[in-house]
Amino acid sequence: MANRTYTAEFRARAVELSCLPDKTVKGTARDLGINPKTLHFWRHQARKNGSMPETPTAAAAPELPPEVAAELRELRKKVREQAEEIEILSKSTAWFAARSQNASR
Repeated sequence: MANRTYTAEFRARAVELSCLPDKTVKGTARDLGINPKTLHFWRHQARKNGSMPETPTAAAAPELPPEVAAELRELRKKVREQAEEIEILSKSTAWFAARSQNASR
């Protein structure tokens, strides 16, 4: 695998993006097409040299009304459950397809 060189601007922007409240290091690295360990290293370097962006505190984040927060939790739970169901159905479909191929031979 070839080593790539990234510009200082790219590194700084990647670190900045990974510090946003709705982002994770892994997700940001995947979106940018880089290794998460590389992004962790860049964040470590930024912390050392004092260029790490400030992360918003919980007090600065807008508070959701309780009913909206509860609905959001419910919807996220449903999405997780449906993703599990889709995964199970995909695996079972593949299993039955393989089984029917073997039976027809």
